[in-house]
Amino acid sequence: YEINVNASYGMNIELYDDDMNFVESHSGSNVTFYVQLVGGKHNLKINYSSSSINGILSINISSHNHLYGSPYTWLNYNQHKATCICGNLHNELHVVSAKSLGDGLQYVTCILCGGPANAGIVPGFKGIQITESGSFISPNGTLVLADEDIDNYLAGEIVFEHENIELSKNINIQPYLLKKDEDYLVR
Repeated sequence: YEINVNASYGMNIELYDDDMNFVESHSGSNVTFYVQLVGGKHNLKINYSSSSINGILSINISSHNHLYGSPYTWLNYNQHKATCICGNLHNELHVVSAKSLGDGLQYVTCILCGGPANAGIVPGFKGIQITESGSFISPNGTLVLADEDIDNYLAGEIVFEHENIELSKNINIQPYLLKKDEDYLVR
């Protein structure tokens, strides 16, 4: 959940679980924080920093849709972790530039996390072109982007899905750009 607390003066905010066990605290006059609230009720204790003042207090608690992106953290040769603003982490497959495959390297640099990525290219693999520019998904799921598609992918304008695994930089769903080709889909 996203919790926004705004006040006319500085305040101290404490979050407790249903058994009144301390969870976390924040301070300031305009505070936004994210928390996973699982089961039961939670208690929010708010005190003005000074006991001699009165003021206006506004509290907004809303559900939060994860939007994953930077910073990316290398996990292994096939995946990295993407981070949501709330701190939640999500495993994603690597994204590499098609130019990096030119030397026949098995490991190339992921353009998102900067770590080594298994290119996933096997002898005889010709790739299944899924954009007009020539981007494709390798057999291990690594997304191989043509230079013409990199900026559009990073802006969330091209979303690739493979066997129900979201490979996009973010979760914005765009209209279909191209065609469905068995398990490969470009939106």
